Amino acid sequence: MATSAQMFAGRKRESNVWKYFNYSADNNKSRCGVREEEEECGFLVSGKNTTNLRAHLARHHPTTLSALDEENRTKAEKRPRDDSPGPKAACQTPETCVTSAVTPWLPDRRQLAALENMIIETGCPLGFVDQPAFRSLISCLDSKFKMPGSAKLNRLLVAKWQRSVQHLKALLASARRVTICFGVWSKPNCTSSFLGISACFFDPGSHCSRHVVLRVVALPHPHTGDHLADAIDTCLHEWDIVKEKVLMIVSDNGSNMTKAIRLMSERDITDETDTEDDIDQQEEGVDSETEEASLLPEALPYRRMKCVSHTLHSVVKVAYKFYDGIITKARQLVGRVRKSGIVMEKLQNAAGKVPIWDNATRWKSTYAMIKRLLELRPLLDEVLDEVQMDSLLAADWTRLEELAHLLEPFCCHTDLLQTNAMSLSLAFPSILDLQCHLQSSPAAKTLTRAMLSSMHERFQAVLDPKADDFCALPAASCLLDPTVAVALLSLEMSAVRSAAKDFVVSEVLRHSASSSADSHDTVTEAITPALKRFPFLSTKLAQASSRSPGLGVSVQDQLDQYLVEVQHFSGTLTALQYWQQKSSTYSLLAPVAEDLICVPASEAFIERVFSLCDYLCDGRRCNMNRSLEMRACLKLNSDVLAQTGFLG
Repeated sequence: MATSAQMFAGRKRESNVWKYFNYSADNNKSRCGVREEEEECGFLVSGKNTTNLRAHLARHHPTTLSALDEENRTKAEKRPRDDSPGPKAACQTPETCVTSAVTPWLPDRRQLAALENMIIETGCPLGFVDQPAFRSLISCLDSKFKMPGSAKLNRLLVAKWQRSVQHLKALLASARRVTICFGVWSKPNCTSSFLGISACFFDPGSHCSRHVVLRVVALPHPHTGDHLADAIDTCLHEWDIVKEKVLMIVSDNGSNMTKAIRLMSERDITDETDTEDDIDQQEEGVDSETEEASLLPEALPYRRMKCVSHTLHSVVKVAYKFYDGIITKARQLVGRVRKSGIVMEKLQNAAGKVPIWDNATRWKSTYAMIKRLLELRPLLDEVLDEVQMDSLLAADWTRLEELAHLLEPFCCHTDLLQTNAMSLSLAFPSILDLQCHLQSSPAAKTLTRAMLSSMHERFQAVLDPKADDFCALPAASCLLDPTVAVALLSLEMSAVRSAAKDFVVSEVLRHSASSSADSHDTVTEAITPALKRFPFLSTKLAQASSRSPGLGVSVQDQLDQYLVEVQHFSGTLTALQYWQQKSSTYSLLAPVAEDLICVPASEAFIERVFSLCDYLCDGRRCNMNRSLEMRACLKLNSDVLAQTGFLG
């Protein structure tokens, strides 16, 4: 006879089916105890699986099974409803199952991407993820997320940076023309120097302008033009940017910058000359180019344009020199105020503002200092009188107001011209507007004449077609921007307008020549094998299909038609929207116009890169050399990467 322990071995039996079965552990069988007609069934079911037991009841005792089911329904109805998950129910949710797992699970890629973006956007050091407080926070948010260390996170960022470079290379390959901007920056305490290089171009895929950082490379001393030229050539080669694709190079007014671009142009001319000499020696007696090909513009060396914002700042320095005495007094007043805790507290509580210092490396900082003083003048005089501190004389305040009125248009146009892209077309009307401002300014005529002379001298390459270093690109960009093209349609601008039109025609011819070469290859591939038996005829057909007859006349006709239409431009569309709508009407002008309009007028974008680098190298991070380029490129290119579908 089986004991009680043997009969009920195992876990507690909760199913009510056990009211009619007894389990014996000796033979591992369950005996049916249902009585029908005063006799016990006694059927033995192997094991103790309740499903098998219920199957036996369904086959031999259906009435008993129905009674059990009714009993279960009655208990369920009488049980009080509790929507809150109990201990057992909570363990069944996916989150609880993951949390209760003994072994750590692999982190979700989205969590790692969010961590990478946090480090990139905030500029936090990589060692931040090793801090116990941060790891404790992440553990509270998700106890099973395996936080990577700083070394692994650095490898993840390097891999992301390399993928982003490949993505941006493909984006640059689709561009027709590229504008290069570069500048030099030194770390705090001059521990090392860096060369920043960026590229601005029109993206045909999304029909908008793009500006991306290409390199932030360490630059060894001395910062000569040779070193700069070598670094820029290396960068362009690594990014697969050929010289024919470079529309213009924008830099500041440093002599080493000018020399670097001149050396790059001389190297290209020398290489081309050597190549032509080799060809002449190997292929004597070969006919020269046809007359049609000779009409195309020759390959120009790298064009350079001075940063318009830097140049305007040089003009403003004439005014700073003229008002040097009053500016010095303003600086001294700001110094006294900022050294007094009482005055600073009163100004902060009353106006929410305090006087600010100017900075020699900031283009508008002196104007900002003067403007803030003029804003705080009534309150400042009152507070200084309370603490018995001297303020400026009434005549000094009057001169500061004259200087602020003189500099305000320069400040506004500097803000306008230092945008990342699409600002070169605004350079020409901005220069004309500032000239008109100086001619009508109530300031001293000696000063305004000196500033006008400085503007004419510094912008001669933009305004005077007779200048030796004249560059028609800013005027051409203005001419093809329908929002500001009227500035070149006056009679006195006829010489500049004529030079701009010639430049546009040459750019259209250059673009059409490259397009014709591509179409010639396509047509040649389309020649049938049967027609290839007639080599001279097939060559003639290919040339006829790829040639654009009367191309120069068509360009001139479209340009004249555009200049007539632009006089009645309503101004409701942006320049790029206008050319997108007119792409079929001006099929030859539209591609060139889009490329010229997207060009920046200054290198301010690369200056912002240096501001970020200064932040990344702040404090105890002055030795960050290897990862500085990666962090800066990922941060500054994040918007372009997100807008162009980069998945990381």
